[in-house]
Amino acid sequence: MGNYLPDRQVSMQRYAELVMQALRLQDVPVRLVRPEPMLCRWFPAHARAFRWAGFLDKFLLFPLRLLWIVHRPGRSRPRLVHILDQGNAVYLPLIQQRPHLLTLHDLISLRAGTGQPSTHPSPRFSPYQWINACCLRRCRHLLCVSEASRGDALSLWQLPTERMTLLPNPLDPFFLVPDPQRHQALPLHYWLHVGSSAWYKNRSMVLRIHAELLARCLRLPLLLIGAPLNAQETDLIARLGSGEWITPLTNVDDSLVRSAYAHAEGLIFPSLEEGFGWPVLEAMAQGCPVYCSNRPPLTELAADVGVPIDPLDPLGAARTIEADWRDQAARCRRRQPAIKRAASYNLKAYGAELKTLYAAITGLPPFGLPL
Repeated sequence: MGNYLPDRQVSMQRYAELVMQALRLQDVPVRLVRPEPMLCRWFPAHARAFRWAGFLDKFLLFPLRLLWIVHRPGRSRPRLVHILDQGNAVYLPLIQQRPHLLTLHDLISLRAGTGQPSTHPSPRFSPYQWINACCLRRCRHLLCVSEASRGDALSLWQLPTERMTLLPNPLDPFFLVPDPQRHQALPLHYWLHVGSSAWYKNRSMVLRIHAELLARCLRLPLLLIGAPLNAQETDLIARLGSGEWITPLTNVDDSLVRSAYAHAEGLIFPSLEEGFGWPVLEAMAQGCPVYCSNRPPLTELAADVGVPIDPLDPLGAARTIEADWRDQAARCRRRQPAIKRAASYNLKAYGAELKTLYAAITGLPPFGLPL
């Protein structure tokens, strides 16, 4: 079960595609279902009615369709339902009597509640968040993408460990292929960040770290790939006086992103929170030096092939990055181990483990698992 396309949750759409590819490699019959944009098609995307039509698509039309798919008589109903995003736990009551699994990417929104950093759930949940959280904690089987997400579930709900399975996300095979040619849009030398303006991505800290690097005479531009800069980030760049050294790129395709990883001096990724951290793996797969937060799950991914930095200390992070940048021998020694580590997060291995997990949940043998 995937996500509603008009919500533009790109990472969840990519995850759904990767799961489908992985299962097909294992000859597991699989079908992707998700709320379809039916009523919202009658309204322009900027209209208020578009949002309300989306609610009806997701919470009226789709539940009716889902009930039929899951509970229809005969052998055509699915043997297992895999909900691919914890944000869709509200659908669990509709499939509770069928074998099911839900991927838990992170609990950032449940811990923050109001959209601000927090280590505990906020009492000011929206009604949807509250209902979703109640459904989520009653899920029979959670697939946790990192030790960090599993640890959050344990600390928040004290769930029994037998209800949780750790299975890290696979890496898109596109990023495992060496970049064939430097993209013409890239500068000769640059630092790189890939991410949005969400508070936990900590993009303002990337700007501060870069300003410190400029002050230390490492005069390299910063390439920002992702969502457009917000007003606070634009004001910060003006105060730092680093505008001429910063190049934002939005709405880019994967070929440019892969090329950016392959030719960057390093990925600067000081996230405060992550469920997994695909950009770190993508950069490692292209041999790009990684400077990421000294917090899980990024420490799980980068391990000893990345350079940890404090995401709250721009001066200390800049010193660490500068010292490593000047030690080219150390950077070269990490390159091949990083590529090898990233390659272990491949679709074939992921699909085999997921197939075995499906078999354990359904009580069916892992070979020829019907859906």
